[in-house]
Amino acid sequence: MVNANHRQRFYDGLDNCVKDLFALSERPKATYLETRSLASNIDQQVRQRDAKKSGKLYMPDSNTGGGKGSHDPNAMEIDTSKQDKGKEKRT
Repeated sequence: MVNANHRQRFYDGLDNCVKDLFALSERPKATYLETRSLASNIDQQVRQRDAKKSGKLYMPDSNTGGGKGSHDPNAMEIDTSKQDKGKEKRT
């Protein structure tokens, strides 16, 4: 019962485009894990298609199941190699 509720809450939060394609899929989607896996695959395919249409390179991030780290252009990147510059080390 808990798994069914979790699955339903996850499904309710999906983008309408993903829900539309979700309904057309023949892959299993009875459990939360199956639902999450299918939704992730559909989302990644939609993002790839949208990137291709707009002539951009699709760079998956950790939230969509591919790549390492975030490739969000709005994500803050920090260069840690310059972090200690000008600071005295404590002994």
